[in-house]
Amino acid sequence: MEEDNIKAKTAFDAAIQTHHLEIIKAAIPYINTSEQKVISVFVKAAELAETINIFQKPEASIGICSLGNNSGTILDMLNDVKTVCNTKEQDIINMIINYYNAFQMYNTYRQSYDDNDNMEHPNSSTLYNNLKDLLTPEQQQMFETYSLMFNS
Repeated sequence: MEEDNIKAKTAFDAAIQTHHLEIIKAAIPYINTSEQKVISVFVKAAELAETINIFQKPEASIGICSLGNNSGTILDMLNDVKTVCNTKEQDIINMIINYYNAFQMYNTYRQSYDDNDNMEHPNSSTLYNNLKDLLTPEQQQMFETYSLMFNS
């Protein structure tokens, strides 16, 4: 099928854009100004109509949610969002991903510490503070912010 070859930026775009709409959108900058307006409105109306059609179906869902389970994680979402970002935004998302991974690693360590409460271990809050002391003040503040975000 021709429409399977669409290179859309997002799962949502892939769901609502046909190959023919992509061709029309690519041609719009080369059409005179008065016709550009009409054709642009036509393209957006066609996308809106397709969006309405998609969500009128009983199994209405887009992308990862349509798999029937909640297999999408926050990391999956961040990695998908990153593909449509500029370099600066990608760097920020990479930093968030790194903090998230560090926080997950810390939680894994803390969980294993809690599971082995019969053995003598250093206080986990002491470990947390020691690790936190290795960060710059800005990184510490950012880590605290992300910790609150991921714990909620």
